[in-house]
Amino acid sequence: MAAYSTGTITLTNGSDVVTGTGTAWLANAAQGQLLQPLPSPTISLVVYVASVVDNGTLRLESPWAGDSYTGIAYQLVRDFDPLSNAALIPNGNMRPDVLVNRAITSLSQFAATGDKTAAVVVAEGAETSRTLAARFRDRLTPLDWGAVGDGVTDDTSALQAAYNAIVAAGGGCLHLSDKTYRITAPLALFTAVPMKILGPGSIVADFSGASLVALKITHPTAPAKRANEVTIEQVKVSCSAAVMAAGPGPVLLEHLNCSGLRLVKCEFLHYANNSALRLSAMWNTLFHDVYIWGSGCQYVRRQIPPTTTFSIVAGTTALEASAAIFDASDAGKLISLGMQVFAIQSVTDSQNAVTAATAVRTTAAGAATFEGVRGTIASGSATLTLEKAVLSAADVGRSIWVLDAQQVTYPASMLRPLCTTITAVAADGMTVTVAAAATATATNTPIIFSPAVEVLDGTSDAHFYSLQIEQFFGTGLAFAGANSVILQGTKLHSNNGGLNNQSSMFSAVFVGFAGEIDGHFDGTLTSPTRVLVAATSSKVTFRNWSGIVMDDQKLLSVTSSYAGSLITIGSICLNSQVDTRTLATPFGISGSGVLDIDGYIGAYARSVPVITNPKLFLQPVQVQPGSKAVPGVAFVGDVDTGLAQVGGVNTASIITGGTESIRCAGTSITSYAVTTQLGGYVAIGTSSNSYDTLLLRNDATRHLNLTTISDIAGMSPTVLAVRRRATGTVVQSGDTIFKLQALASNGTSDLIVGQISVIQTGVAGANVPGAIVLAAQPASGSTFAQEVVRANGDYTITHRGNVQTIINANSLHVLRSYTLSTLPNAAANAWAVAAVSNGAGGHPQVTSNGANWLYLDGVVAA
Repeated sequence: MAAYSTGTITLTNGSDVVTGTGTAWLANAAQGQLLQPLPSPTISLVVYVASVVDNGTLRLESPWAGDSYTGIAYQLVRDFDPLSNAALIPNGNMRPDVLVNRAITSLSQFAATGDKTAAVVVAEGAETSRTLAARFRDRLTPLDWGAVGDGVTDDTSALQAAYNAIVAAGGGCLHLSDKTYRITAPLALFTAVPMKILGPGSIVADFSGASLVALKITHPTAPAKRANEVTIEQVKVSCSAAVMAAGPGPVLLEHLNCSGLRLVKCEFLHYANNSALRLSAMWNTLFHDVYIWGSGCQYVRRQIPPTTTFSIVAGTTALEASAAIFDASDAGKLISLGMQVFAIQSVTDSQNAVTAATAVRTTAAGAATFEGVRGTIASGSATLTLEKAVLSAADVGRSIWVLDAQQVTYPASMLRPLCTTITAVAADGMTVTVAAAATATATNTPIIFSPAVEVLDGTSDAHFYSLQIEQFFGTGLAFAGANSVILQGTKLHSNNGGLNNQSSMFSAVFVGFAGEIDGHFDGTLTSPTRVLVAATSSKVTFRNWSGIVMDDQKLLSVTSSYAGSLITIGSICLNSQVDTRTLATPFGISGSGVLDIDGYIGAYARSVPVITNPKLFLQPVQVQPGSKAVPGVAFVGDVDTGLAQVGGVNTASIITGGTESIRCAGTSITSYAVTTQLGGYVAIGTSSNSYDTLLLRNDATRHLNLTTISDIAGMSPTVLAVRRRATGTVVQSGDTIFKLQALASNGTSDLIVGQISVIQTGVAGANVPGAIVLAAQPASGSTFAQEVVRANGDYTITHRGNVQTIINANSLHVLRSYTLSTLPNAAANAWAVAAVSNGAGGHPQVTSNGANWLYLDGVVAA
């Protein structure tokens, strides 16, 4: 049937009055017609005419819910005759039997009365107040608007018109009737009324563009406006094979400022180098059994030809390529090979590099993948410079996350990714303009392009049950600013390096996130960590976790965390051939938050149990006062546990290599007979019954006893060693190697009474010369211990601050020498002996009798 579209119309938000200019509606409009503003689908709402007032005025069945418009084009379309209520078949409908069959089927819902032989049956009963057109609208499909649903015909207009008609009628269901609908332009699905798109059925996007969206629920002109409840159930959305080959394809579904979105048993497949889902500010959102499979996007810093292979031998750091591939800029970058992530320490030549860590296992002629491209951006700038030329104008509109390029100040100063979009790409493919300027300078920082599922700021109260993201490149799941989120039964399976021009980075990124996650993390990643948690100030809980981790890769890293943040990790089961050194430090945290591991890590390597760790303390552990009187902290374990209670009650031992090496206890010790008043000990040795060194306390005498036990004759029981901390700096002459001080309290403070020290007296070489010094505190004249005697390494003994040698290297006594005029007071030095250099008659020695100094012949020295 022909549509009427003469003149223009004016629509006002919230009003049911439509004003026309140049219109003749009395003759060309009628109750029940569809009024559709143009151009569509930019304006996606349609409404029904309630009455025709005059040639220039219509009233609608419900107030106009869209934006206000003045002087825009329109069309009036009938879907039934206003006089007879007979359904009309639209022009161009390829399936006229559909409407006929529905009209016949609907009659069975009414009670039939009248002459059974009559050709016309009058419908009566409970539903007689409904028109046949209303009955048709109970189950509307795109086929009713001319769609074919064969996956070949362009059904864009039919799908849009069907959706608009249902919205205009106040909401309802659009049934896809198990057909495949090909669309060549975005579908505008914003709605102010509840809507459902119900399958089974498929929608195939056959158009390209990184900035485009296949199913766009976001408002077309005011993204901050929230759509009403939208439910999509049992629907499959994908890109066509042609778009997959050409790329980048559109985002499959976008819903910014999302309220009440329900995705149930939906599939999003073959998204060509773009995000599958882009969401933000989700409120009361539910995903249930959502499956995503496809590409994603992560440009690598260097593509590797498929014919180029790499080799490395277990226990070595020599990485060899079969063809020229390396250059000096690769130093410090990551490359994955044979289930291990290697950091390249240096480049030897174009075919050889040195890795920072040794290879866990030998890989011969294996495929490798470089990490994703990095970039640099300055604070206050919207220009991002990539390290390699990887982009083109086709990437304009793509979402991009620049790590550590945004400074937030609430609740504390933290760095988080800058989440924005690409607005321009220079001809060099490296200089990129983004929509938002950085607020922190980020240099050589990782870049995330178009996560498979992207959830931007403002989300609160979103539940994801059985979200599966399979075979993604780049990052599978990325949250930026979300609270009260539950991810249950999540599966993130990255692509195992099947394409050399793409790279998988993080399985998931949680920025400013609070919620609970459990699931399966699988596939290979060329990144230092599998899961990244950044700029969090709340609680993030990973309850149960399974999957794999690559060697020399963290399971989870936390960066720029706030003091109030708590990241709790439950049990983790890994099925990869992971090395023990990787599990020695499976987590990392920077900032002020707390990482609390509350479960177990189980891993298998070649069907051999590698490790089952109990609680890992990566932060200081505080015991609340009064929480338990005895003991404050209790350790229970066996001889294979790193820290265990062995040897009886009230003991704690450190076990290394399965052997007890240190024991702390407060009771008896069987290997050493000591007083029965033993008040505790620390034992250091190689077994639980034969210790080498004991530090004991005697409760009776309060002595502290350090004892070394050995059967080796002439051994040194205790050794104290000193090195200077600076690398390559030896101890210097005058350095104190050992000092033992005796302190006593004067009622105010502890003062030195005396000390024994060992000092170095010469340059360290093949031997280090030294001396033992005895010092004591004098009764007055000094507040420091004064050197009394020094025993030197040259066999001499000196006295009083190393001034006077009293025994020489030949073990002979040495007298202090004076002149007759400098001899000290004889009375103060009774019976002392001294040497004189100018004695009468050549006398060399004098002795004090308490009154005078006398020569050896008894004559007074004068």
